[in-house]
Amino acid sequence: MRWVQPEFLYLLILLPIYWGAEYWLEQWRRRARQIYAEGQFHGWLVLPASQRRRLLKIALWSLAWTALAAAAARPQGAPVLVERASQTRTIYLVVDCSLSMRTQDLPQGRMAAAKQAMRGVIARNPQDRLGLIGFAGEARMLCPATTDHQALTLLVDQVNTRIISQPGSDPAAGVSMAMAKLNQLPGQGKVVLLFSDGEATRARDWLDAGQRAAAQGIKIISVGLGTAAGGPIPLGRDFWGKTTYRKFKGRLVQSRLTSLSMRKAAKFSGGYYVTWTSLPEVMKALSRALKRVTAAQPETETVWAYYEYFPWFVILAFLVLLLEILIPLQRSRLA
Repeated sequence: MRWVQPEFLYLLILLPIYWGAEYWLEQWRRRARQIYAEGQFHGWLVLPASQRRRLLKIALWSLAWTALAAAAARPQGAPVLVERASQTRTIYLVVDCSLSMRTQDLPQGRMAAAKQAMRGVIARNPQDRLGLIGFAGEARMLCPATTDHQALTLLVDQVNTRIISQPGSDPAAGVSMAMAKLNQLPGQGKVVLLFSDGEATRARDWLDAGQRAAAQGIKIISVGLGTAAGGPIPLGRDFWGKTTYRKFKGRLVQSRLTSLSMRKAAKFSGGYYVTWTSLPEVMKALSRALKRVTAAQPETETVWAYYEYFPWFVILAFLVLLLEILIPLQRSRLA
């Protein structure tokens, strides 16, 4: 047996505290009765309590607490190999890591918006294989397509505008890398999900990329981050704590959403383009777009499965608490 969350077993440390509190409370009751009446009148002040029943109820409470702590720790049996059939898609998240993603023309900022959307896509597509590619002046594979969504989410949290040292912005490089990886896979259900402001420092033929994606059975879904008005690109803070911005020939550089190329790539691949408005609206649009992508043929995979014991501990705790309620603490006066 193994415990998935063994830290919950530390809740058992509270049992000695509970026992001590019960002992102190019983001593306090005895002293209170001594104050108000002589020993021969104690039975008329309150109904007599059975010491054995009191100890039994304490034992039942302790057993229920132990069972609940064990259930929270999620005990599992020995692993066994099982075959599981599933229809999956392979989705590569391609995120812009260039300096322009620091622009704060969205309420949460462009990069934060992209990470929120990527986390949402991972959470809403548990059966799919997802990978992560970042790009600035060059593209870099951050995580190959995987079903380990927990690890992928941790990598998404680490994405920022400093992870790629090559300056510039080349969205087509990121899309091309994702297409090359997807082209190695057979069947359907292949998606490139691009998060970018669309600005590029290298001229690329997006029409050609969209047509090649369509020929390879790959859908490009683009999410445009930013606004038409745009904003300056923050670089950091100076000695006095004042924010500094990127300049060119003494003038502030304004970064704006450039969606035309992303729209073309999505259109000619048979995919979709989504403009960022709010996280709920973008997630709805992405869910609709991904539902229209045909999943790959059902495939069988062999995985390790663990038998979960925690429901039995929960049932045990429920039965023990029910029994504790049914046992009266005080004896009848007629007994």
